Amino acid sequence: MAFTMHSHSGQFCAHAVDQLEDVIRRAVALGFRTIGLTEHMPRTHAADLYPEELAGSGHDPAAALATLQSHFAAYLREAVRLRDAYADRITVLVGFESEWIRGAADDGARVQALAAHPAVDYFVGSLHHVGARGTPIDYDKGMYAEAMKLAAAALTPASVPQRNLQCVADYGGWLECNTAALRKGLAEPYPGRSIAAAWLQLGGKFTLGDDSHGVAHVATHYRQGLAYLASLGVTEVWTLGRRRRRREKEEEEKEEEGSGEAGDSELVEVSVPLAEFAASLRLEEDENKEMSTTVTTTATTTTTTTPIPTNIDRKEDIATIDAA
Repeated sequence: MAFTMHSHSGQFCAHAVDQLEDVIRRAVALGFRTIGLTEHMPRTHAADLYPEELAGSGHDPAAALATLQSHFAAYLREAVRLRDAYADRITVLVGFESEWIRGAADDGARVQALAAHPAVDYFVGSLHHVGARGTPIDYDKGMYAEAMKLAAAALTPASVPQRNLQCVADYGGWLECNTAALRKGLAEPYPGRSIAAAWLQLGGKFTLGDDSHGVAHVATHYRQGLAYLASLGVTEVWTLGRRRRRREKEEEEKEEEGSGEAGDSELVEVSVPLAEFAASLRLEEDENKEMSTTVTTTATTTTTTTPIPTNIDRKEDIATIDAA
């Protein structure tokens, strides 16, 4: 039962590519049973805009901020449509990736408001910039550590960055094994081995995400990610599933019209053994390994396997390690 709990699309993210539906179709083709949609929450201050967001609005900050708001509303509508349209092929979880730049009174309140939307199943806790001027997190270790402490204490994201592991473990969040690090040339997924080991010592649970920013990223480096988790002694990863509610009163359980809520279902935590996860994946790299070249000599016929490279580059919360 393969899945990802972290994904983006060019339809709703300026630094990604491809349509959201195409990302879901790709997940289905690769054998995924669940995909978590986690487009970035809209920022509300001009200082926090990314260059591509400004460029896309003619370098008008007010227009760029308005676009982020309208795009996020459109994202939730489209995510609900796709969740229902693909319900017989894949479980689509509707979520978002949070921001924490200006503290509980600003970002914290907005995250909680977004998480309360009836269409939203979970969110990924993430920290990209801190401070009133949107200072990148790499600028100052002390600033980053303090921001993470405040974010984890004020919110309870299902998936959170690698700091404050005890806080995350205490509220039952998961840590995301994020294979985007391998795509970016690092030797290991996020989080690194020392952080992952510390998390396991606390009895923490892992989920898995490719942090895809387009069709070509879906499931990239998943074999390596699974091997990494196995090398740490991890035997299972966690996702969310839907199950039918038990009803006492039919009318009380009816879906509120226009709410986007997933009808009479409720979310439950689901553990997936690594072996089962790996067996359900249908990756091109696996097919390539099975292709062989037959070399004939005068005396014998030898079969060699030649890989052909592919250039594919509750309301819950999940802690992630990554930037965008």
